[in-house]
Amino acid sequence: MAVYLAKGTQEIIPVDIEDITAVISDLSTLSPKYDFLDTADVLIYNQATATTLGMRMDCLIDASASGPSGLLPVGRYRLFACFTVGTEQPRLGPIDVFIIDRN
Repeated sequence: MAVYLAKGTQEIIPVDIEDITAVISDLSTLSPKYDFLDTADVLIYNQATATTLGMRMDCLIDASASGPSGLLPVGRYRLFACFTVGTEQPRLGPIDVFIIDRN
């Protein structure tokens, strides 16, 4: 799965999680977080808190000038979804995110 975001925007990337054991039906109590890295593995977002609804995590990516690293350049990034289940801390991904210039 790849996601394309326009340079200078703020957008939510939805990440649907499936529990193949059918034990978990709500991620809100599992400390849902996400990491967002560039191609050099530099963290843009480190353990940022995601909002959830059921088994969907919403990860806000701010590629505008007000974002955590300022205006993100056009290029490829990676998103990882993280949460805590008992003593385990799965890190799912990556989801490829491309920031594109729409001009």
